[in-house]
Amino acid sequence: MGVMKQLLYKLLALFPNNFMIHGSLLVAYDTSLIAKNSERILGIQKWNNHSSNAEKGKYIIGHHWGILGIVGSFLSNRFLYFPLIFRLISGKLNPCSMDV
Repeated sequence: MGVMKQLLYKLLALFPNNFMIHGSLLVAYDTSLIAKNSERILGIQKWNNHSSNAEKGKYIIGHHWGILGIVGSFLSNRFLYFPLIFRLISGKLNPCSMDV
């Protein structure tokens, strides 16, 4: 956490105007399902597949990650996302307390 905190402070110090969007800092939270081939890996769960691709099946077996980051405006109104914290989201069947 200390490294991520220092990264945030460094980004804000180097680019103070780029991270102020409409007068505030903009943070974003994203979740990603990462498919895995083995069910023996720590933290593997069975998740509903919300994609519109019918060929992938109804479920995804894999890890569910949550990513928190800060958004900045660079290169003439293009936005960049800087991830700060990653966390494995545990499922109900095999709860995992692995924090990353």
